[in-house]
Amino acid sequence: MIKINIHERVKLIRKDLNLTQKEFGAKMAVGQSYLANIESGLRPVTDKIIKLICTVFNVNENWLVNGIEPKFNEPDSFVLEEYAKSKGANDFEISIIEKFVKNFFNQPEDVRNAIISTFTNGISNQNDISATKEENTTDIDKEVEAYRKELEAQEKGRISSVSEKPKYA
Repeated sequence: MIKINIHERVKLIRKDLNLTQKEFGAKMAVGQSYLANIESGLRPVTDKIIKLICTVFNVNENWLVNGIEPKFNEPDSFVLEEYAKSKGANDFEISIIEKFVKNFFNQPEDVRNAIISTFTNGISNQNDISATKEENTTDIDKEVEAYRKELEAQEKGRISSVSEKPKYA
């Protein structure tokens, strides 16, 4: 295994994030030329830069300094609003989701279990419907193909009967 130095790890993080030196530096309020000098080893990677990279880009400090995996820190929690926004939810949809979650946990356990059961059954039914649609589509495709072949055979019969000479001519 080839061991890379901290300067190369800074560059690797930037490349992993698909950022230019200018974009990467701007997120930390560092100039492009300063960052270029860090990546090339002309400038030292200061504690301040290490902290900035780790904070801004969620990089594991132990990986950045020593090369010990994992490269990125795992998020401590799941943020529903951020997830919903990443999936294209608008503010109204997010407020509905938040109200649902808050109300859900204010319900007695038996009501929560009923909601979960209804939800999981709905997912199961949706999967069954999707599978049935696929089966129906396949059946329809087969029928259309059989009908097409039948029409082609009929057309061939007409063409050959027209091209034949009458027997008593």
